[in-house]
Amino acid sequence: MFTSFRQKSFKKIIIAALLLLLLIFSTLSLREFPVGLFEDDTYFYYTIANNFAKLGYPTFDGLAATNGFHHLWLHILALISFLLKILGVKSNFLIGLTFNLITIIIIFLLIREYKNEFVKILGLAVSFLSGFGMEAFLGSLIVVLLIKSFLKDKSSPVNGVLYAMLSLCRIDYILHALPLALASPSRNKKIIIATCLGFGSCLVLFLNYLYADSFLSVSSLIKAGSLADGRITLLNAINNASSNVLSLGNAIRLSIILLLVLLIVVKLKSLVVINESNSLFTFKIVPAGEKSGIVVVLLSSTSFLLFHLFFGQLRDWYFASTTFSLLYIYDFIYAGERDLRRKFADSILLILAASVTALFIAYYILYSDPRAATSVFIDQSISLLPRGANVYVYDGSGFLGWRLNDFNISVINGDGLVNTLEYLKISKRSCPEFIDYVKINKINYFITNDGAVNPLNLGNPDQHLAADCTAKAFQSFKLAGSEANTRYLRYQLYEIRPRA
Repeated sequence: MFTSFRQKSFKKIIIAALLLLLLIFSTLSLREFPVGLFEDDTYFYYTIANNFAKLGYPTFDGLAATNGFHHLWLHILALISFLLKILGVKSNFLIGLTFNLITIIIIFLLIREYKNEFVKILGLAVSFLSGFGMEAFLGSLIVVLLIKSFLKDKSSPVNGVLYAMLSLCRIDYILHALPLALASPSRNKKIIIATCLGFGSCLVLFLNYLYADSFLSVSSLIKAGSLADGRITLLNAINNASSNVLSLGNAIRLSIILLLVLLIVVKLKSLVVINESNSLFTFKIVPAGEKSGIVVVLLSSTSFLLFHLFFGQLRDWYFASTTFSLLYIYDFIYAGERDLRRKFADSILLILAASVTALFIAYYILYSDPRAATSVFIDQSISLLPRGANVYVYDGSGFLGWRLNDFNISVINGDGLVNTLEYLKISKRSCPEFIDYVKINKINYFITNDGAVNPLNLGNPDQHLAADCTAKAFQSFKLAGSEANTRYLRYQLYEIRPRA
């Protein structure tokens, strides 16, 4: 009994330590980049939510409203920011720290759905690789609650709200809901689920139009455009999946998912059956329990990820809803068992958790050089840029926008993901329009990501007109000392002036 108590205490200490690490690294991420925990997109959400509370409309740059975000998560953050403003909190750091705590609370609610301590530990470890601060953790919690309700065959009015919240969280999260809806036993349940998903989707379209006069978000138009650039064929889908898997980070996340699926499938079958007629061992798959229900939730868990694997670009946080829901399924089907197979599976989970945590810490150590260089660059830029300045950044604008926003310096998002539909049209049309955009918005500064060859190379010049247009209409002057130059990262700050 004493040994069992010590084991439980040790597991709880590990869980508390991982939660503490999440808090520490998320706090560091508010001032440093890259830490490895935040994606650049996290800073989009934090900046837009903060500006929403200050200005009364969702905007990244403070110049124009945008709808380039997923609504449920953004509105939660904006509400929190608004409440903090009422309380007199003005510091971006304190506001960001509160945003981080909300994500940690959601992660805590997620792991509370697991009974097995080893599953909780792996869930926390995976959180380091899942796009902290994004909508993914909230979506994962909703998916887990819906799968839980399906497996335990418990229907309630809350389920309808969850389905509506799912589509409001991310409209393509509907893919998680489709298998559950189709497998529902009654026609009425199917209708209720479809109605709730439809309501959430219509609300998304309405909010998109309300904020930016477009039913589709600007980010979805950019992504749909890149998808439409190639024909949707089986070969292209396979090639796309191959390129997604080639990323080391994606390969690690997919390996965890495949291992979880394997452990679940192994539990669902008895492999060895004795054939008495000839006394030989034959292998035969035998259903264990309600196998059909587990198959449905497996499809529900993986559908979103599989779609983006073959037809999109996998980002860190796209893995979260699949990983957390698979962990719940694993926890559900192994519940109450204490046999050798369960102990072996739990040992694998613990090894995975230790490996993932060690990899994250190694990443943090490896990127100490670019992190320090970025901090110096930010400090230099703050000292050189006048308050109220508008700075154009094509790629990597999220972190810069978050940090400079604290000093009343606006960063214009050049790739268009959190800009406006009008900007997206301008950036794809002609130089005169883009030059007018620069002049009208009084953009006098550029921050480049790779200025080694061309001082107006803004990161991805093949995708937009900015580099060519500005070179024709403006002269550029690199501000002395404002440079972050490392093996991994190159930021440079330029002032631009119209050509005579």
